[in-house]
Amino acid sequence: MRKFINIWIPIIGIMIGITTLIFSIWQPWKNSDKDMSGEWQMKSIITNSDYTKYEGMEVIWIIQLIQDGKKLLGAERR
Repeated sequence: MRKFINIWIPIIGIMIGITTLIFSIWQPWKNSDKDMSGEWQMKSIITNSDYTKYEGMEVIWIIQLIQDGKKLLGAERR
């Protein structure tokens, strides 16, 4: 069970980071006319983990955003 938790903790952290990134980018533009549609990239580097196979691992997230007025829709892949 501990090994299962150790595997998911970095993944959950990365997902929280992506969500935070999207909202922090979107906040300044939500009341402006700027269009954020397009492809965005985010790179995460795991520097320390209880699961040593993850240390030094780099994950590149490719985020597709579509802005429709004040709505911001998106999808991601890694």
